[in-house]
Amino acid sequence: VSGAQLADLNIFKLEDVSQLAPGLVLESNGAFGSVAQLRGVGFNSNASAAPAVDIYFNNTPVDANYAFQAIYDIGQIEVLRGPQGTLRGRPAPGGAVTITTRRPDLSGFGAYASISFEDKSTRSSTSILGLAVVAVPLPFPCAFVPGSVGSTYASTCNFPVGPKVTTVPSSRNSSAFVYNASLKHNFSDDFMGYVRYGHSFRPAGVSTVTGVTADLVQGDNETSDSYEAGFKSKWLDGRLRFNAAVYHQDFKNFIGRFEEVPYIDVSNQVSSGGFTYPGDAKIDGGEIELAYDFTHR
Repeated sequence: VSGAQLADLNIFKLEDVSQLAPGLVLESNGAFGSVAQLRGVGFNSNASAAPAVDIYFNNTPVDANYAFQAIYDIGQIEVLRGPQGTLRGRPAPGGAVTITTRRPDLSGFGAYASISFEDKSTRSSTSILGLAVVAVPLPFPCAFVPGSVGSTYASTCNFPVGPKVTTVPSSRNSSAFVYNASLKHNFSDDFMGYVRYGHSFRPAGVSTVTGVTADLVQGDNETSDSYEAGFKSKWLDGRLRFNAAVYHQDFKNFIGRFEEVPYIDVSNQVSSGGFTYPGDAKIDGGEIELAYDFTHR
């Protein structure tokens, strides 16, 4: 979706982009708990794990809570379905949403402003001021690493187990290969068919509950295999766009989250808490995208 299309459709919030992409669900839950879901693959922010669908801002992964703000000065928003991570280095089994701002004009000064009104006492305004920026090299190497395949948790967590204490290691390094393979064929200039396979991985989440055994604190890492087949086509001299796809994704140790679960701890006391626990899952589905351009010339 281009920036011009976002402006034409009066889209000011990221969650409104879900109206333009089949299978995409964007939920803004305030300061904490905002998530992106794609093709039924969701994520619970309490799971202490990497998201199933990553959001990138200018090729840098960002937390969904920061991404769900008013969007402006956008050059393009792209929805990538299926396992991602081979290009950007952080695996995401559900897919990714990439947000790219407009390229700056370094030749001078610029400004942009927009405002809209609705009949339900809703108002939205945006203003931007642009200045030329000159890049100055730093005298020392500098790099920002927003995430990694391994999961690291500062400090240890001590869980009481009667007269003894079970210590869970503060970090557990995990590594795995993620890979994609695809084959496509252009049957004509206006019709393309494809098949795709992807293998993804996520480090296990963590349950922050006390009085349980170590295997309930952190389970096994998640892996998944995804299969997809579909076609993309244009008809009526490019006015009509018709795309379709079917897909299957098989998860092993899918990172699930269960809240307010009653349990008996190792001291035989009844407690309740939230558990992040792996379980197998399968997803089968299909998508149909149909669009017609009435203004095509």
